[in-house]
Amino acid sequence: MLETLIGILAFIVAVLVVLQGWQMKRRHNNNPNNIISKLGEVVLKLDGIGAQLGRMEQRLNDIWDKIKEER
Repeated sequence: MLETLIGILAFIVAVLVVLQGWQMKRRHNNNPNNIISKLGEVVLKLDGIGAQLGRMEQRLNDIWDKIKEER
């Protein structure tokens, strides 16, 4: 069950990365300062996603521990 949830989370992250890349390409501008600014935004968003995944992983671990205790 845990492997399935991790697979689902990985798929969601992959979709978000593709959407973010599509958005960046759509807003693409040849101004180097703008590109550096956009990279900074992407890094901040990826940090946020990483933090969310960490919290989700902890929740999954807590649920998994609770399930094991009930057995």
